[in-house]
Amino acid sequence: MAHPSFVPAVLPVTDLYAVADPALLGIIRSAAVGRPVSRRESFRGVWYACWKTGGDGAVMLVDDGHAYQHALLTRDFRSWAVVGDRREDLGPVVSRTVRELVREDLLRRGAVTFHGAAAELAGGGGGVLLAGASGAGKTSAAIRVGRGGGRAVGTDRSFLLEWGGTRILVGLPESTRLSVGSAEAMGIARALRERSPIRGLNPFAQGGTDRSGEGPRTAKEPKVSLSNAEVHELLGCGFVAATPADSLVVLESMPHASPRLDDLDPAEAVAALRPHLLAPDPDYRSRWLTAEPGSEAPEAATARLSALVDGRPVRRLVWDPALHCDDRVAQLLSPDTGRTVPDTTARATRAERNVRR
Repeated sequence: MAHPSFVPAVLPVTDLYAVADPALLGIIRSAAVGRPVSRRESFRGVWYACWKTGGDGAVMLVDDGHAYQHALLTRDFRSWAVVGDRREDLGPVVSRTVRELVREDLLRRGAVTFHGAAAELAGGGGGVLLAGASGAGKTSAAIRVGRGGGRAVGTDRSFLLEWGGTRILVGLPESTRLSVGSAEAMGIARALRERSPIRGLNPFAQGGTDRSGEGPRTAKEPKVSLSNAEVHELLGCGFVAATPADSLVVLESMPHASPRLDDLDPAEAVAALRPHLLAPDPDYRSRWLTAEPGSEAPEAATARLSALVDGRPVRRLVWDPALHCDDRVAQLLSPDTGRTVPDTTARATRAERNVRR
């Protein structure tokens, strides 16, 4: 299924300015005193005090407990200014703001959000959505495709939408989140620790404050967010912003299982994909960078999902990502692969035993 990489039409221009100015931030804080303000939640647990300015403008001031003290100013919800307390804090705040503006524009255009990855297979193999529960191998599979001649589109949240008559998959500018185990398995844990002084965080320290700016650190599984450029630099994984949605795959992890592909009819496809549809998104509670913030209705998102998957091949891949997420992953994800997938795991294990003997 050969086709050129999909490049969406140019989006409307959004101006974004950033400045580190503690004095100006102090003036903005003083302006909030005694003023009636509303409250907006962006990422889970991250709150802003908001008030309107002249015309259609608004000011959003992050709560005092946030790791990166800043305010967002807009005159029309299209042009934005970020005012930070420290220069080293501007990068994470600006990158997150850009990511949020992209996410909200996609939702406005009718996109549905998946807890999933997406990739463009090498050699014109097409674009594939990878949905599944945590631990199903979504991020690892997308990065493996990107390291093997294809390109990753998204690794944590991916969007499916109709654009100019084409159904496409879109990723976010900063979407890869890796745990300690994943970073160690990919061989980049040491490199990430060495970057801690530069990034202003130690992603794998026990306890402490999560400097990602996206809520408190959980003791269960600390993670670090990486930009697409960092994933490319550390892992050699290529990225593309969007690709046609040629197929959709629901990943299901089953320890020690031989890989198996099952074709899903439209009703089965919607039922299998629905648990991985983020509507409403549990982490991003609302479209908060708009004049009238609001949450996405799950019923509307499910209806859009049914229309978007119609006519697209949807499969379920039952596999053990710890055994099968290797050089075979592109073959496993290809829409041309048959139901019976060669499993070389047993043969490889026997060969290793023979070598040891």
